[in-house]
Amino acid sequence: TWEMFRPIVESYVEQWDAAGRDPTDRRIGCCSHVWIGPDGAEARDRWEKRYVRYLTAVDRWVRESHERAGLDAPGRSMVGDYDAMLSSVAICGSPEEVIDRMGVAAETLSLDTQLALVDLGGAPLDEITDTIEMLGETVIPSVASL
Repeated sequence: TWEMFRPIVESYVEQWDAAGRDPTDRRIGCCSHVWIGPDGAEARDRWEKRYVRYLTAVDRWVRESHERAGLDAPGRSMVGDYDAMLSSVAICGSPEEVIDRMGVAAETLSLDTQLALVDLGGAPLDEITDTIEMLGETVIPSVASL
């Protein structure tokens, strides 16, 4: 959840201030996997197999990287219950749902920057373009005004 990152942000702010840096120069950002559709339920259904495919590939890459480095592979997989994944840093839904989720992230973590990774799991270009357009036309202006 966003809450789990709060101690990291608090530590960053403390270290920034302790170094005597100008608070107005400080930036706090996060990156989320994002998928947007006109209808939230349809977006979640459409994205599920793609997101699980992406996370499965990342898990494989992490395991292989650990093996090549002679390290024990992590005991936990990134792939889990889809609804649980969507309640953490993955954001999927209608533009309004995405605005709400990004708003919670911004408020919880004092964000001024949010990165949206949208090209995951082999989505067709036209659907990626639709997501980017909804992000730019609806989500970003709303989140920026929070």
